[in-house]
Amino acid sequence: NQASTLGFPVILDEITAIRIGKAVIRSRYGFSNFVLEEPYHGYLIGDRWVVGGSTFAYSFLNGGVAIIVLNRDDGKVLLVTHER
Repeated sequence: NQASTLGFPVILDEITAIRIGKAVIRSRYGFSNFVLEEPYHGYLIGDRWVVGGSTFAYSFLNGGVAIIVLNRDDGKVLLVTHER
């Protein structure tokens, strides 16, 4: 793909990964779920950013949190899911 031939990653840091992840999560799961899962965290695993909501807000609801996986090199969304 063209983005990875630039020689540098598109998503350079956790803040950027979280911003992208939050935008997708809010769009997909709605504002209510988006707010309840704050704060969001990002972890770089190899060339993938994994962004997820906090489990603290949902611990009393027996629910889960949204998880999104982004390709560090081209910014592509690889996975969007919600734990149950």
